[in-house]
Amino acid sequence: MRATTLGTVLQHQLLPQFNSTVGLVDRNGVILYWSNSSFIGNDIFGKYAQSMLSFLLSKESKDSMNRLMNDSLHGKRGSGYISINSITNTISYEPVKINGKYFLTLYVISHIILQAM
Repeated sequence: MRATTLGTVLQHQLLPQFNSTVGLVDRNGVILYWSNSSFIGNDIFGKYAQSMLSFLLSKESKDSMNRLMNDSLHGKRGSGYISINSITNTISYEPVKINGKYFLTLYVISHIILQAM
């Protein structure tokens, strides 16, 4: 299955109450799926992705995001909070293994949208 197909399938599984997105990054840091398709195929720590993160995030948020990404690429699972456009987002990540071998990392980035009842 293509990573973009897998990412799309996973994206459609997220709860509609959350403004969420899915990301897939291989164990070497290459972005396999992201909601912004211009990131796909780029190294998360490469020049293009880092310049885009600098445009979207404050230096503090970018540094936090890079630490989180670094931890996740070592096969760790966890979560963290990143401020994007003054909105606190939760980034959760989980390693995906095939036959016990670390293959890629799944990310879910979300924030709650409060709706009037």
